[in-house]
Amino acid sequence: RQFHLGQHSGERLELRLVVVEPLQPSHCEALRAVIHQALEHPFALDFSYYEGRIPSGSQGKFEEFLCLIAD
Repeated sequence: RQFHLGQHSGERLELRLVVVEPLQPSHCEALRAVIHQALEHPFALDFSYYEGRIPSGSQGKFEEFLCLIAD
């Protein structure tokens, strides 16, 4: 239903998902492969699940990708 990809470090991403039910391990691995191929880098990828909606960012906008690396 909704997704958000956040980069927490140079090598780690978090995929936040709003889904009907959590993904099966085989689906997570397939999605991981698609993301690695699309980004052309084997980032560590964490999956988190949300109910309802993923919260908007600090400026009130929803963004599908957000860099969360502290300056």
